[in-house]
Amino acid sequence: MDQARMKAILDRLPEQLAYRAEVANKGALPEARSIVVGGMGGSHLSASLIKDIERMPGMAIRSDYGLPELAPEAAKDALYIAVSHSGNTEETLDFADQALKRRLPLAVVSTGGALLRLARDRGLPHVAIPLDDAIPPRLATGYMATALYALMGMESSLARLGAIARSLAEEGDALEAEAAALVDAIGEAVPLVYSSASDYSLAYYLKIAMNETAKRPAFCGAFPEMDHNELAGFTLDGSSAPYCMVTIRDPEDHPRISRRMDLTESIVAGKGARTARIALSGADRPERFWRAVMVIARASFGSAQRRGVDPVETALIESFKKSLS
Repeated sequence: MDQARMKAILDRLPEQLAYRAEVANKGALPEARSIVVGGMGGSHLSASLIKDIERMPGMAIRSDYGLPELAPEAAKDALYIAVSHSGNTEETLDFADQALKRRLPLAVVSTGGALLRLARDRGLPHVAIPLDDAIPPRLATGYMATALYALMGMESSLARLGAIARSLAEEGDALEAEAAALVDAIGEAVPLVYSSASDYSLAYYLKIAMNETAKRPAFCGAFPEMDHNELAGFTLDGSSAPYCMVTIRDPEDHPRISRRMDLTESIVAGKGARTARIALSGADRPERFWRAVMVIARASFGSAQRRGVDPVETALIESFKKSLS
């Protein structure tokens, strides 16, 4: 893909947050007390972000075949939502199939494919998000977030997304500058991304963006757990080790988490390795998260440019899928 086309996609990302998702067969939605989302890769990123943004510990996310084993009280009155950007993800199709076989309430989010056909054939509640072949799932998080909020009936959150969209649309230069600084800080090192446990979806988003967009290994973890095991991996001199520790800093982090991040970062830097930070900013938690998503998307594109790779295609993954089938 040419760089101008990719930049246009990035510039329009805030617009996705203002998208008004239309729920088909809305009357079939149950009065759900809990949510179970099935999705793989970029298709479950929005659910993970929403779970952290809204502090919804009861939301279960299944990135595997079949359904999660839930406690009886959690399974009761749950809405199952199958999310697949393409509509042809085999694990998600299996999730949907198992939900139907157990006569569980199922809803769908997709651009098309077998999953959307299933929803239409069965009269299931569903949202058909816009299809743009140039936009991969990891860059359609705004569309999928509005679809999930619509299915969950969270109108106030949808309204807040609209306001955030307008705010972020005016921050293009600032977002670009933060992304460029992050790309420079990471360089050619392998990103090791860490956040607080409550912000883990952002660390995971950066990992996936670097994997798929920049075509580079990247890994993620969370504080405080990393200080109980992963820290030992930095024991030896890291001056020649090709990694960069990226910490995501949230003003809402527990003071002891912030202290752990500072101390751990100083230890890693003292070993000669690279370090970088993403400082979350915004009027509230939703804005901080979605602003970070915009920075991360741009940073992964900047890293792809630096490496001279196509930021959209994922040929190795597609080749693997063909071999698997």
